[in-house]
Amino acid sequence: MRRYLKDEVSKSAPLLREIGRTVQHEGDEGTYEDVEGREDHIEYETMTAGLEITRDEMRHGSFSAVMAKFKRMAETLAEAQGKMMFTKASEAAESVGNVVAAKDKPIREALLEMQRKIQLDFDPRTGEPRHHTMVVHPETFEKIKDDLESLDGDSEFLAELSEIKQKQWMDWRDRESRRRLVD
Repeated sequence: MRRYLKDEVSKSAPLLREIGRTVQHEGDEGTYEDVEGREDHIEYETMTAGLEITRDEMRHGSFSAVMAKFKRMAETLAEAQGKMMFTKASEAAESVGNVVAAKDKPIREALLEMQRKIQLDFDPRTGEPRHHTMVVHPETFEKIKDDLESLDGDSEFLAELSEIKQKQWMDWRDRESRRRLVD
């Protein structure tokens, strides 16, 4: 059942699959170190989802009906995890000043500013950026989709974007060259 729930959560919220996980087998506290070397305390949060099966369902229900209940439970967990992910990402971005107030900016300028603030990692074999996903609310996407499509043909925008990515690639190479290897 645990694997089924995990798979169903991933289906309900595919973005959650992109996030690495670490299982902590004991203890109720922990710390982590950010890319700047700062250590911070992990605030664990409880997340629950219920499953209720009546006596009548136990006696006369089908396996598929029970599995449908597990699926609803997984969807509830996926929704809670998604909300938590966006809340934590927002808090982290705000805490380091990594937020772009795009409301009153042309989409072109907002996208370039966002790209400048992102720390990209690259695939060492291909040189392509890794895990570069932009999440936009559906209502916001409807408002900006025509502007986004027009940027595909904007050679000045594409050249500036390419310059930014080249700088990010050089920054990534510098980070990789300073990385400590474990014996």
